[in-house]
Amino acid sequence: MNKAVVAATVGAAEAAQAVGEHLALLLRGYAPIHRAARRQGVPTIGVSHGTVFGCVSEHGVPMAGFDHEFTTGALFGAEAQAFMLGHIHRHQAWEQESRVGRQCIAYPGSIGRFHYGEEGDKGFLFWEIDADQARFTLEPTPACRTVDIVFEGKPDLDALRAAVSQQDIAGAFVRVRWTVADEDRHQVDRAAIERLLEGAAETKLEGRILPVVRTRAAGISQMANLADKVRVWAQVTEARAEPLLECLQALASQEPDAIAERVLRGQEVPGGGECIDTAVTLPPPRADLEPALSF
Repeated sequence: MNKAVVAATVGAAEAAQAVGEHLALLLRGYAPIHRAARRQGVPTIGVSHGTVFGCVSEHGVPMAGFDHEFTTGALFGAEAQAFMLGHIHRHQAWEQESRVGRQCIAYPGSIGRFHYGEEGDKGFLFWEIDADQARFTLEPTPACRTVDIVFEGKPDLDALRAAVSQQDIAGAFVRVRWTVADEDRHQVDRAAIERLLEGAAETKLEGRILPVVRTRAAGISQMANLADKVRVWAQVTEARAEPLLECLQALASQEPDAIAERVLRGQEVPGGGECIDTAVTLPPPRADLEPALSF
């Protein structure tokens, strides 16, 4: 069924629901044919490609929404003993006992692992189907093994060592992921991580860097003088403006050499009040704000 054709008829907003309704009507239309076959002792099978509402992806994510082709009720309504589905790469099944016997709907999943983080066994389904019942077994395939190790912050080598000791990584495909702030990105020892994962068939290191988001003081460039700009910046960064203004006054009224000499001697700068001591004890500005004046 072409969803675009349905959308052209009923509108894009109603297309998903309309497709589901038409497919449910179509499947119910097969029921009399399947009942006649069952009376003759002939097994009935449905084969399709699509998504069942509520099924789970290979990464453990429920597929919920109005854009999926089938519901289990619609598939069981066809009254076929077995419904063999493709599309979802994780093996899963639904079964029920009804007046038509034992019915099964199943995805075999993929026969191999193609992405890190895939859950569940890999294999194919071996079906046995009669006119009034269906059953299957999952036959495992020698799929590659993947190991996913995730750190919320900087990789902890001790925790990684413990994780490696708890599972066999020999011949496995191992991915290590972490999330660090931009200023800590160089503290991650990639070489040490790779040494701990020796023996793996493949090692993939993925670091997510969180950039420092800086917020400039709104309208600071429109201030008439530097003192006003300092007041606005101090308000945004939650810093005390008075010591900064005293230091600014000292910079404006004294020679740089004189100021530097007094700082090196640990003396208070005349006209600067407590600006020298205060400047070194101010709390650092918030990480989400501009750390220095920008004009």
